[in-house]
Amino acid sequence: MDLRARQQQRQRQLELAQKAEDFADYYEWAKAYSGIAEFFRRFFMPVTELQKLHRREAELLRQRAGSRPLKSAARVSRQDRRGNRKGLRKIRAFVDLVDNFVKTWLTDKPDYEAVAVLTEIAFPGHDIDADYVRTSLRPTTSSGRKASRALAKEKS
Repeated sequence: MDLRARQQQRQRQLELAQKAEDFADYYEWAKAYSGIAEFFRRFFMPVTELQKLHRREAELLRQRAGSRPLKSAARVSRQDRRGNRKGLRKIRAFVDLVDNFVKTWLTDKPDYEAVAVLTEIAFPGHDIDADYVRTSLRPTTSSGRKASRALAKEKS
């Protein structure tokens, strides 16, 4: 799935979450009118349960969409070889894609071991370990390093 499709999917999930929130607000309003509340209770379920259901639905959709906006799937390196190792650009792009997938869909914490194993499967002629993955994901520009240091200071 490319970046544009992922951004559209995220936007769609956030819109659905807002609609679910609107439904919950409607049921909050409907509680005050006994005729409407009685109709829902008689033919479907009580409005308070419907309200809770839609609030939970909105919460799950927002979780699924993710808390951070999506960025480009892979950083592209200008370097394609180092010494006798060719194809570094492909390997680093793959590492970046897998890392983004793991962080987006599985866990917020980086799993360098899993990324290394998947990279070794995809590129069997190369010796990839967790340290290589960690260093290839490290920011390479001055501004990137400053931003990561600023984030580290905020967390502590």
